[in-house]
Amino acid sequence: MSVPRGSYVARVERFFVESTGRGLMLSARDEALVESWHRAGYPLRAVLRGLEEGLEPSARQRKALPRGLRYFTPFVKAAAEDIKR
Repeated sequence: MSVPRGSYVARVERFFVESTGRGLMLSARDEALVESWHRAGYPLRAVLRGLEEGLEPSARQRKALPRGLRYFTPFVKAAAEDIKR
């Protein structure tokens, strides 16, 4: 069952903000990216898994947390492909 767009964006926003401690909400650019993932049919669990994997220190290869969601795109795509299989 597909998650409605508004719920999808809200869940990703909550996860990202709580996980990184960055801001109170997504930027307009990040929200547009999440909406594009929704339109592309990426399951919410794939997006959340991709964010989680991208936040792992071994994946970051740097000390600072990512400021936006664009960094997570390859992790989200990989998680979506993995779930699809």
